[in-house]
Amino acid sequence: EEALAYYNKVIRRSPPYEMSFNATLNASLCGIERSETKARLQRLLKDPRNDEYRDQIFYAMAQTDFYRSDTASGLRNLESSVFWSIRNPYQKALSSLELAEYYFAHQMFEKSQLYYDTLLRVLPESFPNRGQIYERAKVLKELVSDLMTIKTEDSLQRIAAMPEEEREGYIRQLIADYQEKERARIADEEAKQLLMQDMKKANANNKNSTWDFYNPTQVQAAAQ
Repeated sequence: EEALAYYNKVIRRSPPYEMSFNATLNASLCGIERSETKARLQRLLKDPRNDEYRDQIFYAMAQTDFYRSDTASGLRNLESSVFWSIRNPYQKALSSLELAEYYFAHQMFEKSQLYYDTLLRVLPESFPNRGQIYERAKVLKELVSDLMTIKTEDSLQRIAAMPEEEREGYIRQLIADYQEKERARIADEEAKQLLMQDMKKANANNKNSTWDFYNPTQVQAAAQ
């Protein structure tokens, strides 16, 4: 409550926009139990001034979802946070870590490894518990490799045992599924590239802000 009061005090003093945004976002997290918090975050998300901060807004929205036990929505918002993290390696690392640990705890090891891989690509030197993160990622990579070997062998034996016509139909479906996933992946990448181009144009007209949105308290809490 005390932190919330001070954040609101900052907002009322009409500081530069970057500071106002940061205070508003953290005020929302301080009042996470309040009914209007989600609507406040959604208004931030719709504001075009916050396009480059979407990763942080989605992360905050995820925290409100988890507080309300809406796990499915929380995971979607964390995934959106990772996707939209372009200039903020701390936020990308923080959101990736939460997803990696969630999927690991629920024994969804392949998904967990994907987010650990993303995490390791952006992990800042000052991120808490870097050694533990690297160790778990290493062990997980070996585990997933073994699981994939077993899964592949089982699949190949099952396919080989199918009648020829059924086997050919199954393989055609595998190819179709792969092509559909590739189309979705390419569409996502193109959308991200367009956003990056727009941000570069905006940054050409306005000097990059020096405001640091990294919240060490959030990072420390997630890493424990």
